[in-house]
Amino acid sequence: MTYAMLDANQLDDLISDGQLGAAATALSALPAGDIAALLDRLSHQARGVAFRLLPKDLAVEVFDDLSAGS
Repeated sequence: MTYAMLDANQLDDLISDGQLGAAATALSALPAGDIAALLDRLSHQARGVAFRLLPKDLAVEVFDDLSAGS
């Protein structure tokens, strides 16, 4: 899988299948704005898991992008 082409369905599948390491790697390869857009398209539960997989600094950037969009 090319991480730059990751979509919400693929991310949801990784999380549902318990492939959290792969999900974390895929997310970490994306810019914060793209991650925020992906999170918006996930279920509430998958969104929480995905957000917790982010490195702290990236999570802060993503949170800022999510907050700016509200």
